[in-house]
Amino acid sequence: MIAFATALEPLRIANRVLGHRFYDYAVSSATGDAVPASSGVPVGAGVDLPELRKQVRSLNRPEFIFVCSGMNVAHYAGDKTLLGFIRDASRLGVRIGGLCSAAHILAAAGLLNGKRCAIHWENLPGFTEKFPNADAYADLFEIDGNVYTCAGGTAPFDMMVSLIGEDHS
Repeated sequence: MIAFATALEPLRIANRVLGHRFYDYAVSSATGDAVPASSGVPVGAGVDLPELRKQVRSLNRPEFIFVCSGMNVAHYAGDKTLLGFIRDASRLGVRIGGLCSAAHILAAAGLLNGKRCAIHWENLPGFTEKFPNADAYADLFEIDGNVYTCAGGTAPFDMMVSLIGEDHS
């Protein structure tokens, strides 16, 4: 929950400070149903994966897609539908981000081959063993081309503030 909230809140606050909606965001899940955070609190999703796929293939595609995961990332890192969607979105020019342990999902999709990425220090040994082609670091966040990754906890806040800073100096 903390990685999700610290990624979303800077965008909301930036919109408030700017006085208009510069950043649009939506929450999506495979089925469009709420997904429980590791705390058990359900996070509502308004868009399912088929609808998001249509949006990505349209002329009005999202600029970014951030994947957020937590402790049971291995379950999703093997989801072929999700991995194919992430690869398609990336090929179409959508910038892809991984929050918390979602670097595992991005690596399973092949997006981190030869790329710098951030992973939580607790996950670094297992991650580098499983994904030797990723250039992984225990940093707060890494941006390499069109791929954005950050460690867990409040690291997404730092990454999002950096992105907002690029947009608005």
